[in-house]
Amino acid sequence: MTVHLQAIPCIFATMTLFGLILHGQASPAKSFAHTTVDKVDPYTMDLHLMHDFAASDGAVCLDGSPGAFYFRPATDPTHQNDWLFHFKGAGWCYDEQDCFGRSNMQFGSSTTWANTTGGWNGGILGPGDTVFGAFNKVVFLYCDGASFTGNRTDPVIVNGKPLYFRGLRIRNAILATLVRDHGLGSARDVLLTGCSSGGLAAYMHSDNMRDTMQQLAPKTLRKFRTAPCSGFFLYHDNVVGVPVYQEQMKNIFELSNSSGAFDHAPCGAVYSGMSAAPVAQGLCTRFQAYVFLLEFVSFKFASVFGSFPLEFGMFLPFFV
Repeated sequence: MTVHLQAIPCIFATMTLFGLILHGQASPAKSFAHTTVDKVDPYTMDLHLMHDFAASDGAVCLDGSPGAFYFRPATDPTHQNDWLFHFKGAGWCYDEQDCFGRSNMQFGSSTTWANTTGGWNGGILGPGDTVFGAFNKVVFLYCDGASFTGNRTDPVIVNGKPLYFRGLRIRNAILATLVRDHGLGSARDVLLTGCSSGGLAAYMHSDNMRDTMQQLAPKTLRKFRTAPCSGFFLYHDNVVGVPVYQEQMKNIFELSNSSGAFDHAPCGAVYSGMSAAPVAQGLCTRFQAYVFLLEFVSFKFASVFGSFPLEFGMFLPFFV
């Protein structure tokens, strides 16, 4: 089931509708005392570098630095088992040289990320939101260049530097860390969000993460919903008839070995029988492949004039 809502920028607006999607009656979930609520600064999140999973599972950024996330515990004991997940966005890299450049930036390396942040405090991500403000809040930090789908075992050597495409491993490591250290195994209500390329990630990962959460919290999980923001990207030839964006997305998909991210997702199941594998894989990198396949309630936001389509106006057919 999908619900389409007209758009806003990537700062989510507070909507009472979200209270309807998540709130309801259920037996009390087991409480996990991961921190004392009255000691939590509601406006600050701490960085968690996953050195352990980097070593054991290869959950690393493009440059080989450990994957990480920002986390702020629940600020109200009544929401100690409720979670707000947010996929950070930052576009994609499309080929070896592009990803090499990205590996030297904050979008491909965790080496420059601050130990604490006061960011991600607007709209439903803000502490003042009456529905989600007190939830445990997790920002999945983005550093694989492929919307958390990369799962390539061997690095790609570019200009003498190894590049690691391991976004899916980072996603899985974050969930495992939250279960082990912060009580995610007792989750009750979960909302998955993301913006821009993070919004696309929310579409692509939603069904798999829902299934994963049912396995991680089988006795307590009540509701899992998704609300992607600005994850819709037009997928057609440019104004001179060249499939630029399509080829770019297929290329990073193949370079990252991203197909495993969809093996058990509706998109992968639908397109697995196609004879042209690269074409089939590329289809799973677009919003349109998911909008009719999602198996649970989702709420979709998209800016009327997003920065990406305006900057690359050649992708917009009505500009002709």
